[in-house]
Amino acid sequence: MANEQAVSKLSQVYALLGDLTSAELRSLRISLLSPIYFDFLGLPLELREAIYRHALIPNSRVIKRKFGNTKTERHSVSLLVTCRQLYSEARRVMYREATFKSTLTDFVKEGYILPGYERIPFINYQKVKLVIVLSKSADIEYHCGKAGTLGPFLTGLVNMLIMFYDSRDEAPPKQLELKFMTAVNNSSSSNECAELNYAGPITDASWPCSIWFKVHIAQALATMRQELHLRAPFVTLISNMESEIAHIKTKFVDCKTVRFRDVTRSHQGTMHLTKKPHVVLNRFNPNEEL
Repeated sequence: MANEQAVSKLSQVYALLGDLTSAELRSLRISLLSPIYFDFLGLPLELREAIYRHALIPNSRVIKRKFGNTKTERHSVSLLVTCRQLYSEARRVMYREATFKSTLTDFVKEGYILPGYERIPFINYQKVKLVIVLSKSADIEYHCGKAGTLGPFLTGLVNMLIMFYDSRDEAPPKQLELKFMTAVNNSSSSNECAELNYAGPITDASWPCSIWFKVHIAQALATMRQELHLRAPFVTLISNMESEIAHIKTKFVDCKTVRFRDVTRSHQGTMHLTKKPHVVLNRFNPNEEL
């Protein structure tokens, strides 16, 4: 009985709607939806940006891909497909106020490479932090070297930024932070990494590797900084490899040789590159120049 009454009422509604003109139907729709919908674009821009910030940016303000995990963080982006203006405004807020963070290793077959799905975030976010885990190759030659090694990888980052700058009359300021770490146990199954060790015993293999990486990466970063200053001046480059080591003096000789002096332990010598850096100790003379 109840179902029959419901069907009868529904038939009456359809009959009534069928008698309405298109203008009357539009007016009815507006009156029914007015408590639900409002003119979002009529809100002040500051309030709209606050809503974008709340909807798209995590509390940490960092959009990141975790080390050892190929899955990226997922966020609801349905707001972006509402209309073109909302998309442009929300995108601008996200790129301006969030930090994009990614951890990169050379465990994959291709070596150091920025995955295709991370290149647009790398270019567009105004704050980018790349954690680069050093594990295999000690061959670091900026502008050259074997594909997949650190030198060509750093060169590629600069080239992407220069292309972005060349394609625009103006570009927003950008902060690029490169943090270099070492893999724990050199295992791709481990999601741990650590700071470089400059204080271990000279017989410890990690000690010469840490010195080698620091000297050569600092040399590459100096060249990167010069190129960015000239061709992409909107980029500020920050790293953890350009400060001096308190008790160790070093000298970059060439891509396969580094000289060093550890004053506190009276060690001095030369590092040479074969498959890995190895140390040749020389007679310690504190008055001798490196």
